[in-house]
Amino acid sequence: MTIQHIVSFAFPSSTPSILSEVSRRFFELKETCLNERGERYIVSIKGGKQDNWEERNKGLTHVYLLEFKTHEDRKYYIEKDPVHNEFKIFVGPLVSDALVLDFTENVW
Repeated sequence: MTIQHIVSFAFPSSTPSILSEVSRRFFELKETCLNERGERYIVSIKGGKQDNWEERNKGLTHVYLLEFKTHEDRKYYIEKDPVHNEFKIFVGPLVSDALVLDFTENVW
């Protein structure tokens, strides 16, 4: 079973160059986030600009999907990873809202 971690941001007034930098840094996390044993632990990262036309996105404009092998990996990412924490400090002032959802595949 893998854990899916969905993050969506609202960027109300960011320029295309800032949004490009946010995405570049986000995608880099797959390579730069290391667990306490010095190993990469993010299985994959996907993302893009929200493009659903149903007007239910609540102002969220960009979506990222991260995949983790274990709950422990996800917990480390959220609570302890210094590289992820640096990213949160960088992106925090740029967003007006965020949504985070997690699920374990095929667990109902």
